[in-house]
Amino acid sequence: ASMYGAKVLLGTATPSVETYFNATNGKYGLVELKERYKEIQLPHIECVDIKELAHQKRMKGPFSPMLVKEIHDALERKEQVILFQNRRGFAPMIECHTCGWVPKCKNCDVSLTYHKGLNQLTCHYCGCSYQVPRTCPACGGVELQHRGFGTERIADDIQLIFPEARVARMDLDTTRTRSAYERIIADFEQGKTDILIGTQMVSKGLDFQHVSVVGILNADTMLNYPDFRSYERAFQLMAQVAGRAGRKNKQGLVILQTKSPDLPVIHQVIRNDYEQLYYDQLAERQLFHYPPYYRLIYVYLKHRKEDVLNLAADTMAQQLRSGLGNRVLGPDKPPIARIQTLYIKKMIVKVEQNISMAKVRDYLLGVQRAVIEDERFRSLIVYYDVYPQLTEMKIELDMHTHTLASGHAFSTLQEMAKAGAEKGLKLLGITEHTPGIPGTCDPIYFRNYHVVPRQMYGIELMLGAEINILDGKGNIDADEELMKRLDIRIAGIHSLCYTHGTKEENTHGMVQAIRHPYIQIISHPGDGTALLDFEPMVLAS
Repeated sequence: ASMYGAKVLLGTATPSVETYFNATNGKYGLVELKERYKEIQLPHIECVDIKELAHQKRMKGPFSPMLVKEIHDALERKEQVILFQNRRGFAPMIECHTCGWVPKCKNCDVSLTYHKGLNQLTCHYCGCSYQVPRTCPACGGVELQHRGFGTERIADDIQLIFPEARVARMDLDTTRTRSAYERIIADFEQGKTDILIGTQMVSKGLDFQHVSVVGILNADTMLNYPDFRSYERAFQLMAQVAGRAGRKNKQGLVILQTKSPDLPVIHQVIRNDYEQLYYDQLAERQLFHYPPYYRLIYVYLKHRKEDVLNLAADTMAQQLRSGLGNRVLGPDKPPIARIQTLYIKKMIVKVEQNISMAKVRDYLLGVQRAVIEDERFRSLIVYYDVYPQLTEMKIELDMHTHTLASGHAFSTLQEMAKAGAEKGLKLLGITEHTPGIPGTCDPIYFRNYHVVPRQMYGIELMLGAEINILDGKGNIDADEELMKRLDIRIAGIHSLCYTHGTKEENTHGMVQAIRHPYIQIISHPGDGTALLDFEPMVLAS
């Protein structure tokens, strides 16, 4: 927009606190729409205390009696229902009833999610899958119980209560392809589906005239995330999914189930009182030095050895405090302290609005270089999240596999840029360098679920956890020196293939879009290396 002098229009019913702050302080223009189109009423929201109902043993799984009744009445009237559960899979975890053992990922510090349809346990951070154990490996017990509810389990349970209802599920597992996503939407729009169960995919951009009831099954999973934006994000999601009810003909009904009905944010959702949420959040953020009053930089450190990571984090924190003082918080462990075999430490730098970010950046990079020059920390991964958004919440994006044809050098990059733009990706820049690694060529194939930036030859790359170097026939390359150099330089790519074929073979490649809020696409022509940076366009909610 800046390059071409274009105007930018941001449209949303639930703006971020920073955006609304900029609008009310004159940085952005502000136009408010106080009424719905054709004066359609906002849905009526009923709050249900499921904690009290659970004590009284009146819950049917995750469904309150009121929600069951309203679903029944809606189906009797030939109307439709949307149920919102922001967690996919069948159960977030399984647990041994005897000793409390919980299966965890061998690569990550997280419990495994049970997927009934696949009959397997899956890590949603690194993608590893495991067989479901028949007995507990800790005590030998055979009573392994499912804990929690994912969309897959919600669909099974609602089908048991309403066996005649036509139920569909919309989450990352059921919308792997564009045709699957479009089919689910079309069936619901044409009345072929009675109850649609989904993650936040169902909360935005859908307008169905026959939806009269929306159920938010558990608001607490959104409210209790350890991030200063969790209340803001929860309000946005609940307000958006509530807006799916009663879109055209009459006022809809939303059943909001929570164990914390007295929280102010719950009452703000019920009253659709965004302004009160905004002023409450502003007061907290000013008191504790968060945006929009301060700018944040998250500093992440990763290493395969926990003791080396702890020492490096303490060393870097000490050097940062010598220049930035009490603006530096940490180091501390993030909620998920190990991902893809790498241990993680996190620091937060809070910077006043009137301080030069360029000087802060230079200081951070200077400290990083000083730390990595230490022989003990040569394989340390350091990366930054500047102005961080709430992306660690495992937000599911509607991003599908894209195959981009790559030719040679800049003609290739121009083709990829054009193809990326057609896929809704924005070109950030193209950079050339020649690393001098023998045999480096196309194609490179990434398949990743959680990625981290890494500085390589002066260029930011998105990297993962493991490295595989293959020859033209798909065999492991025996070039130990090359592997050693790559391990130092790259410190672990989840899946990296080097093919040593003809020039024509080496100048064609494929990159699979990874499920992450941004992407970097990398091309290695035979005569050098070029980098193509992409990130998804931000869409208004």
